[in-house]
Amino acid sequence: MSDRNLVIGIGEILWDIFPDRKVLGGAPANFAYHISQWGMNGLIISAVGEDTLGQEAVRVLEDKKVGYLLQTVGSPTGRVTVSLKTKGWPGIDLPKMRRGTISLLRIA
Repeated sequence: MSDRNLVIGIGEILWDIFPDRKVLGGAPANFAYHISQWGMNGLIISAVGEDTLGQEAVRVLEDKKVGYLLQTVGSPTGRVTVSLKTKGWPGIDLPKMRRGTISLLRIA
Protein backbone atom coordinates (compact mmCIF):
# COMPACT_ATOMS: atom_id res chain seq x y z
CA MET A 1 0.00 0.00 0.00
CA SER A 2 1.46 3.35 -0.98
CA ASP A 3 0.97 6.42 1.16
CA ARG A 4 -0.56 8.29 -1.77
CA ASN A 5 -4.19 9.12 -1.00
CA LEU A 6 -3.94 7.30 2.32
CA VAL A 7 -7.01 7.85 4.50
CA ILE A 8 -7.02 6.38 8.01
CA GLY A 9 -9.95 5.46 10.25
CA ILE A 10 -8.99 5.06 13.91
CA GLY A 11 -11.39 3.44 16.36
CA GLU A 12 -13.57 0.44 16.99
CA ILE A 13 -14.04 -2.42 14.58
CA LEU A 14 -16.92 -4.71 15.52
CA TRP A 15 -19.42 -7.22 14.21
CA ASP A 16 -23.08 -6.39 13.69
CA ILE A 17 -24.80 -9.68 14.51
CA PHE A 18 -28.17 -9.99 12.70
CA PRO A 19 -30.55 -12.93 13.17
CA ASP A 20 -29.46 -14.42 9.82
CA ARG A 21 -25.92 -13.09 9.26
CA LYS A 22 -23.06 -11.05 10.67
CA VAL A 23 -21.51 -7.99 9.05
CA LEU A 24 -18.20 -6.38 9.89
CA GLY A 25 -18.72 -2.78 10.94
CA GLY A 26 -17.84 0.04 13.24
CA ALA A 27 -17.72 3.58 11.89
CA PRO A 28 -13.92 3.72 11.32
CA ALA A 29 -13.92 0.34 9.53
CA ASN A 30 -16.90 1.35 7.38
CA PHE A 31 -15.15 4.63 6.57
CA ALA A 32 -11.90 2.89 5.54
CA TYR A 33 -13.86 0.43 3.39
CA HIS A 34 -15.80 3.11 1.53
CA ILE A 35 -12.66 5.18 0.97
CA SER A 36 -11.03 2.11 -0.60
CA GLN A 37 -14.02 1.73 -2.93
CA TRP A 38 -13.36 5.26 -4.22
CA GLY A 39 -9.84 4.28 -5.30
CA MET A 40 -7.97 5.66 -2.30
CA ASN A 41 -5.99 3.65 0.23
CA GLY A 42 -8.28 3.09 3.20
CA LEU A 43 -6.65 1.95 6.43
CA ILE A 44 -8.26 0.99 9.74
CA ILE A 45 -6.30 1.21 12.99
CA SER A 46 -8.05 -0.72 15.73
CA ALA A 47 -7.89 -3.75 18.00
CA VAL A 48 -9.44 -7.21 17.84
CA GLY A 49 -9.67 -10.00 20.37
CA GLU A 50 -7.79 -13.29 20.34
CA ASP A 51 -10.92 -15.04 19.13
CA THR A 52 -12.67 -16.36 16.04
CA LEU A 53 -14.40 -13.04 15.36
CA GLY A 54 -11.04 -11.27 15.43
CA GLN A 55 -9.62 -13.74 12.93
CA GLU A 56 -12.69 -13.35 10.72
CA ALA A 57 -12.34 -9.56 10.82
CA VAL A 58 -8.81 -9.86 9.41
CA ARG A 59 -10.04 -12.17 6.62
CA VAL A 60 -12.86 -9.81 5.66
CA LEU A 61 -10.53 -6.79 5.55
CA GLU A 62 -8.10 -8.73 3.36
CA ASP A 63 -10.89 -9.97 1.06
CA LYS A 64 -12.18 -6.41 0.65
CA LYS A 65 -8.65 -5.07 0.18
CA VAL A 66 -8.84 -2.68 3.12
CA GLY A 67 -5.52 -1.94 4.80
CA TYR A 68 -5.32 -2.52 8.53
CA LEU A 69 -3.14 -2.12 11.55
CA LEU A 70 -4.81 -4.25 14.20
CA GLN A 71 -3.53 -4.96 17.66
CA THR A 72 -4.62 -8.26 19.18
CA VAL A 73 -5.76 -7.92 22.79
CA GLY A 74 -7.10 -10.24 25.48
CA SER A 75 -10.64 -8.86 25.39
CA PRO A 76 -13.27 -10.31 22.98
CA THR A 77 -13.74 -8.69 19.58
CA GLY A 78 -16.53 -6.12 19.67
CA ARG A 79 -20.06 -7.10 18.66
CA VAL A 80 -23.59 -5.77 18.79
CA THR A 81 -26.80 -7.73 18.29
CA VAL A 82 -29.12 -6.25 15.68
CA SER A 83 -32.78 -7.20 15.40
CA LEU A 84 -35.32 -5.93 12.91
CA LYS A 85 -38.19 -4.13 14.56
CA THR A 86 -41.47 -2.85 13.14
CA LYS A 87 -41.29 -2.01 9.42
CA GLY A 88 -37.75 -3.37 9.20
CA TRP A 89 -36.15 -0.67 11.37
CA PRO A 90 -33.08 -2.03 13.12
CA GLY A 91 -32.86 -2.30 16.87
CA ILE A 92 -29.45 -2.60 18.45
CA ASP A 93 -28.81 -4.49 21.67
CA LEU A 94 -25.57 -3.23 23.14
CA PRO A 95 -23.84 -5.60 25.55
CA LYS A 96 -23.37 -4.55 29.15
CA MET A 97 -20.77 -1.84 29.46
CA ARG A 98 -17.40 -3.51 29.60
CA ARG A 99 -13.93 -2.68 28.56
CA GLY A 100 -13.97 -3.17 24.80
CA THR A 101 -11.09 -4.08 22.55
CA ILE A 102 -10.53 -0.52 21.36
CA SER A 103 -10.03 0.72 24.91
CA LEU A 104 -7.08 -1.67 25.16
CA LEU A 105 -5.35 -0.34 22.02
CA ARG A 106 -1.88 0.93 22.90
CA ILE A 107 -0.12 3.40 20.66
CA ALA A 108 3.56 3.73 21.44
